[in-house]
Order: sequence, then structure tokens, then C-alpha cells
Amino acid sequence: YADIMKVDGYVGNFRARIRKNPRYVIAEKCTGCGECRDACPIEYPNYADMNLGVRKAISPPFGQAVPLTHTINRDYCIECYKCIDACGARQAINFDQKPEEVEVDVGAIIVSIGYDMYNPQDLEWTGYGKYLNVFTALEFERLILAAGPTGGKVVRASDGQKPHSVAFVQCVGSRDINKYEYCSSFCCMYTLKHAVMLKEKYRDAIDVYVFYNDMRSNFKGYEEFFNRAQKNGVKFIRVKLEDRRITEDPATGNLTVSAETEDGRPVSAQVEMAVLANAAIPHHTAHELAEILKIPLNKDGFFVECQPKIRPTDTEVPGIFLAGACQGLKDIPYSVAHGSAAAAQAAAVLNRGTWVVEPLVAKVNEDLCSGCRICESACGYNAISVAKVGDKDLAKVVEGLCRGCGICSSACPMDAITMPNYSDKQIVAQVQAAVEKVEKA
Repeated sequence: YADIMKVDGYVGNFRARIRKNPRYVIAEKCTGCGECRDACPIEYPNYADMNLGVRKAISPPFGQAVPLTHTINRDYCIECYKCIDACGARQAINFDQKPEEVEVDVGAIIVSIGYDMYNPQDLEWTGYGKYLNVFTALEFERLILAAGPTGGKVVRASDGQKPHSVAFVQCVGSRDINKYEYCSSFCCMYTLKHAVMLKEKYRDAIDVYVFYNDMRSNFKGYEEFFNRAQKNGVKFIRVKLEDRRITEDPATGNLTVSAETEDGRPVSAQVEMAVLANAAIPHHTAHELAEILKIPLNKDGFFVECQPKIRPTDTEVPGIFLAGACQGLKDIPYSVAHGSAAAAQAAAVLNRGTWVVEPLVAKVNEDLCSGCRICESACGYNAISVAKVGDKDLAKVVEGLCRGCGICSSACPMDAITMPNYSDKQIVAQVQAAVEKVEKA
């Protein structure tokens, strides 16, 4: 329950400034008993249930939160203080808490902020936000889950009745040149899971359709799960991603899902509920965090790794690692493996007494440096800064941060910065040697 404000330093020696947001509950004293929650008279939409259910103004972030510390939402709290009475001698509630900034020294950083889900309300053809019985996949997940707001009963929003037919529509926002061109990676499999759960829960009492373009079940056990869905009676309809539409009968709230097959034939299904496999998108804090940590994002907004095949957890900044979907969308087993690899690499950093850096580090000739600060503004890694030495301003390089890119050297108007093995004389000599070799050939 905190925000990263600033990170300075380098591998093995980072200093992070963190803002701890007030919970209005003292974490060390809260036992997670829930008595304060039971006493609270205020309910508001529960974001953990995709706003399909309600929560109290004092409650844990979600049901399985670790630690199970409660938090007061001051936007809804009426300050009746019944929670304080319920807490009693534990005295865990403190309405006077304020935001607090702390600085911590760390050796390594793992970025694992996850992802967000695209809101398809701006895709008019989906009817989402307009038709009550059109749900996103995550909303459906909360409905069918036993711990969800309906206790696992799948019901329609329009009348609270169990649907007798459900259509799943794939690639909503994904693989779309007007929205998100990439595949969201795990939508096919969670749709198969939902379809199988529906058929096993209600059997022949429900018809299940899946409107898809490609079924991407290409990892261990995935194709077998696809076959299981087919054997359970799920109807798969392969369609184009263009010209799809969901319409509603206002009298009944029933829906018609229309599309075209790949050979151009129109196809449709009349259902009582539709579920959209909406795109997964970069987390809304990714851009801000990328600026703080000075690590790049790709064109889609995910963090860029050093090398996608052999260094998928490393970033351009030594000591900062990536874990999970913030690097690129991936299913649960691969997120677990990715996180384990990042943790192992971070542990390796912490276990080292010293860190060996590449020898390609910028060198400053103090006799030539004029302290103009052009190099300081050119460096993308904050590895060079100008400080007063005696009566003169001089550029100083932090070796732990320097990546040897040479931008400062090329920007320096005084030629005061050089790169080892890349001096003007060395480069000219290399060119001359290459020319001589060609001439002899």
C-alpha cells in the first residue's frame, strides 16, 4: 500500500524513496479478525469483484490478501467510529494517519506490476455498457467463482435469472490494428476454462458457443483442454474478427451475436448472455515507473528486456529485473517461472560482495572539461553529473551507472570525454586497417 517516488543509485546500492499511504489501520496491531468490517454500516461497490458486489468502508483489499490488514476508504467512510468500538482493546484503528515518505537501501529491484484489462465500452459493436447481459471475462470469472458476489451462481444482470445459453466472443480489442495489435496470450485458455465450468456445472441445461478466429492452445496440456471442451458439448464457431456485432432484444434482454465465417457466410447465435475476452493492456503505472527506474517500454507499453530469448528478466539497468506480465503477457505457469527466475537473479546480486561492470566506462579529462553540463543532460542513465571541484565545475562519471553508450562523448563540445577502445585515433586506425585489407584483397 505504497508508491515508488524516486530511485537513485546502481546495482547493489539503490536508494528508493517510498510513500506509504495511510490505511488508517495500524498494520502491526490488526489481526484480520473482521469485527470492524462487520460493524461498519457503509457499503460501496467492490472493485475486487469488478463492482458486481459490495464491500464495507473498512475491509481488506481482497479476500485472500496477505497480510490480511484492513484499510479504511475515507471516500466512503462517514466517521461513525463503530469500527473503533468493535476493535476494542486492540486499538488498531487510527484516523490520524498521514502519508509517510521513507528511504530504503536495496541491492536489487524486481518490477512485477502486472497488467490492466481493456474496457471495451468504446467498441460499439460489443454492446458493453449498453446491454446489461454483456459481461467481460473477468466479470464472468467473479460470477462463476464460489467466493464471488453470487456464490458461484451465474445470473443475468437484467433479471437475476440463470442463462440457458452463453456466447463467448474472443479477441475483443486484441489483434486489432485500431486498438491493440498484439495477442493477449491467455484469453483462449480462460475462455476454455469458463466454457468447461459452465458445461460441467449446468450440463445439458445450457448451450455454450465460442466465437473465435484462432484457438491458441499451444502449450503443455492446452490442446487436451480444448478437446475436453469439445467433448463436453461446447460449440466452436470460427469467424473473422471484422464485422462482428452483438444486438439486444429490449423486451427480453436476450442477445444476438452475429459474425461472418472465413468463407464469408453469415453466422449468428441467439443467447441470453455474452462474455467478451477483452484485451489485456499495460498497467496504468508503467510509464511513470519506467521514467523513475529509467528502463524503456516497447511500442505497446510493456517493459523491454535485455534479450527476449536468453535474458528475458534483465533490463538495461543492472540490478533491475522484470517478472510476469509487465514484460509481456503470459499465462500463469510462465509468469511463475519468470518470477522465479527474476527472484533467483536478484538473490545472486545480493549474495555478491562486489559487482563487476563492463570496462567500457566514460572517462573525463579534467583539464579539458569546461563544466558546461551538456553531457549531464545527454546521459539517459544519470551516470554523469557536474560538481564543483575546487574553484572549477567538472563532470564526474558514476561507474556503476555508466552503460558505455558514448552519447556523452559525442555530445561534449570540448572533446573532454572519451570511451576506452573508442578514441578518435583508434577508430581511424580501425578504418585504415579495414581499407588496407580490402585493397590487398
